[in-house]
Amino acid sequence: MTGSPGKQPAARKLALGKSVASMGVATAADLFAQVAIPILLVRLLDETGFGLYRTLWLIAGTLPGVLALGVPQSLYYFLPRSDRARSAMFVAQAALHMLAAGAVAAAGAALFLWLQGDAHPLGWPAIVFVALWVTASLLDYLYVAQQRIPSQAKTNLAFTSLRVVSVLGAAYVWRTWEPVLAAHVAVVALKAVYCTIAVRRYVGAATPNRESVREQYGYALPVGVSGALYMLRIRLDQWLVASLFSAAQFGLYSIAAVFSPLQTLIRVTVNQVIQPELSRLQSQQDLAGMRALNQRTNLAVTMLLFPAIAFIAVWAESILSVLFTDRYAGASPFVRMYLLVMAIESLEIAIVLVSMGHGRFVMKVDAIVLPFAVGSALLGAKLFGLVGASAGAIVGAILAQVLLYSRFASLSDIRVRDTQEWWAMARVVAASALAAAASVVAGSLDAPGGAIVRLAVAGITFALVYRILLTVFGLAPKVRRALGARLARMLGFGGVDA
Repeated sequence: MTGSPGKQPAARKLALGKSVASMGVATAADLFAQVAIPILLVRLLDETGFGLYRTLWLIAGTLPGVLALGVPQSLYYFLPRSDRARSAMFVAQAALHMLAAGAVAAAGAALFLWLQGDAHPLGWPAIVFVALWVTASLLDYLYVAQQRIPSQAKTNLAFTSLRVVSVLGAAYVWRTWEPVLAAHVAVVALKAVYCTIAVRRYVGAATPNRESVREQYGYALPVGVSGALYMLRIRLDQWLVASLFSAAQFGLYSIAAVFSPLQTLIRVTVNQVIQPELSRLQSQQDLAGMRALNQRTNLAVTMLLFPAIAFIAVWAESILSVLFTDRYAGASPFVRMYLLVMAIESLEIAIVLVSMGHGRFVMKVDAIVLPFAVGSALLGAKLFGLVGASAGAIVGAILAQVLLYSRFASLSDIRVRDTQEWWAMARVVAASALAAAASVVAGSLDAPGGAIVRLAVAGITFALVYRILLTVFGLAPKVRRALGARLARMLGFGGVDA
């Protein structure tokens, strides 16, 4: 006997809510690990050991995004709309692609280490780790594509927890890099075995054929190539520093990237929420609705992200000293450069162009911008050293945004100045800057307790002043419209009409 029609949608909605919550916990745990492991490792390893850890994760963090070419993500599209036999075929093809990608990653890592010199401390264990990491990254998509969200969340959480415990445990016991590297290899080997078992259970005797391969790559490659080019562009400065400077210097430079979860939590979360709605509006040819949704979400991101950027920028040295010890306070210039790039890229427009069916243009932009970014990074590093290496990321971000916004304005038959609520965003930036200045004044006053207390006082002052300035600058109605009623009430704007 089936339930009533009214109860079935409610039950599905409840199940979806639980699934989103479970994935949210797993994602938050992974982001926490990305921040917590470096914070603790700087206290357990010397500068060279920490630099080698960051170099390993530069390689491992770049190659999956470049070599996957969108094939694992394509399972999100194919599995829900295919029967079991076809689904198994697409999974088999994705597994073979990632196996080949792992082999290419091993060759690329070996070439990078060979160019660095025969005595590079990473050595063959790092090559093994990178190969297995790229291959096993298929596991991060497999259960979601099958719509088994709780299984995906449990798997991700289990391997994140295992990595944290094993890596930090090895560092705590031995205080040297080699056992930490061995712990990485052991964990990823276990993940690769688990991934192999999961794939074999799902695939069975299915084998790829030419038609299904053409279909899968036809869908995956445009987005995958664009993503690969973007990944190379945003990481090129780190690769340049890792290639031209010592491991210890790269460890110092790479500290800035530890703040990337801040952007992930805000920008990526917003994109995941609005992408289905953008697709729905596009299917109705509602370009004005798409533009309005993009304006609203970019304003929301500005209100949430720019205050954090402003506060970190003015308190960079103190924050780095508390999180990473005084040895890494010198990374503050790189952090500020990274925050500048984050601010530029946060005003998302590419997702709208992709939803409008112009993904190939986005890919062309990434291809055009990459050589300019590389040239700027090389010139900046030659003229200004470590700080100059950030020039490539800044130039690339600005040039990409100029091209993307110009294209969107042309397609919408409007001016660039009409694409966003620039005046409201400018007031948010001004409020953030003034609140940051007030926090510096408050934090500079004599108070017992050291850096942590000063940061706490500065943070409270910043939040209060920022909240007041949003009202003074006439942004209260915008807060409710951009952030929604619930979050607006939490910020004290519940009684404001949109």
